[in-house]
Amino acid sequence: MTRRAVALLGTWLGAGWLLLAVGVAPVAACSPPFEPSIAALGPGQVVLIGTTGDPVPGGRAFQVERWFNATGPATTTIAFKEGEPLGDCSYPVFPGMHMVIAPFQDVPGHLTADLGTLQADPDSDLGRQYIAEAERLFGPGSAPMADAGGPPPDAGIPWLPILLVIAVLVAVGAQVVRERRNRLSAVEQVEQLELRAEQDRSLSRGHGYVETDGPPGVGM
Repeated sequence: MTRRAVALLGTWLGAGWLLLAVGVAPVAACSPPFEPSIAALGPGQVVLIGTTGDPVPGGRAFQVERWFNATGPATTTIAFKEGEPLGDCSYPVFPGMHMVIAPFQDVPGHLTADLGTLQADPDSDLGRQYIAEAERLFGPGSAPMADAGGPPPDAGIPWLPILLVIAVLVAVGAQVVRERRNRLSAVEQVEQLELRAEQDRSLSRGHGYVETDGPPGVGM
């Protein structure tokens, strides 16, 4: 074999190893550990149980049923690396995917996920294993917080205080009316006396009596 042939063979072998490294490295980097666990992700790892929704700015809506090691709203956003699994950590994501997931959190509040993220169907054996581990590490988890713009779940109208206020107002009004009737002014008393006198005169005329200024039996 000539030197030229050896050099050409070395070039092809080097290119082959380079292509192999480029093609395999992303797949290896996105592959989950052989025995994945939440504990291996560190004490600050957040775990969610919920369902994927529609795409939104910054990722995809995620309807949360339970938060572990964190608190948050009923709907959060996870930036899934969506796409065909071509070795760049992308994978297909669709609305309605029920999952337990331990997303990455590069900055507080910004959740991301790719093919290598710890995730599973909660109803599968692996999903139940992840949930049991999350409960062992972080407790039973917490329900989503109520939205800031609306009333908390199960909050009703406080009818009892409202009814008590109405009853007090009615009682006060009735008392005012009674006091007003019991405390007639002098003018009102005179008016009532004049009204009664006028009624008496009307009754007298109705029975044929004639009122005079003189003593009885003296005519005009």
